[in-house]
Amino acid sequence: MPWQSGARGFSGGNVASLSTAAFTIGGSDRYLEIEAYSGAGTPQNVSTAAWDAAGVNEALSIVEAHVTFNTNFRASKWALVAPSALTSKVVTVTWASNQDETMILADAYDTIDQATPARTRPTPAQGTGNTPSLSVTSVAGDIVVGSLANSKNPGDLTTIASSLVTIREKVEGADLGGYETCAQGDVVATGTSTSVGFTQSVASGSGTYVLFGVALIPASGASPTSFPPVRSIGQRIAPILNF
Repeated sequence: MPWQSGARGFSGGNVASLSTAAFTIGGSDRYLEIEAYSGAGTPQNVSTAAWDAAGVNEALSIVEAHVTFNTNFRASKWALVAPSALTSKVVTVTWASNQDETMILADAYDTIDQATPARTRPTPAQGTGNTPSLSVTSVAGDIVVGSLANSKNPGDLTTIASSLVTIREKVEGADLGGYETCAQGDVVATGTSTSVGFTQSVASGSGTYVLFGVALIPASGASPTSFPPVRSIGQRIAPILNF
């Protein structure tokens, strides 16, 4: 599986800057995908996102525009092709001003095409409910990533699970008081359409969500298909004739 490593970060401390826990990026044909999410009386856009801001300071680019939902919540997606291979470093995100709650989910992959790492991203799914899902156009062998940002007021969101993706990082209700939850995970595509989705547990009612999806393209030759060796005509006929 091309997933390498990842980390999460979260704060309920009314901050404008947040870092994940430390994680390591290695391998070849590297790719980094993050979700940034905040909740506030006036939610703000992310200003910057960087891998190892205190060192190589490599800026991530926004790949999914900021989505504001349920009035007080805003999420976006950011990515970096060919992040430096570093040990025990962090992703740092800065918002335009302090946010009541802030969250980052970061995941690193290897063997991803460096020229065209992702297929066209679908319009994020938005709505109210506890089992959001999204169909992502894919090719067999793609790594399809789903990223959920969920909200509820009053705050009684609890746990997140998924039968469609392997969850790599998540922030659940117990982490931030139940007003926000988020999760990011992936699955290997087997066909031309791949569903990503999550199940949100809640004390009562339903959350309001945005769900992003993307199909990451494997690097050429990253997953070669094995075929049996081709034998000569003589080799194939001999057993039949019992030579």
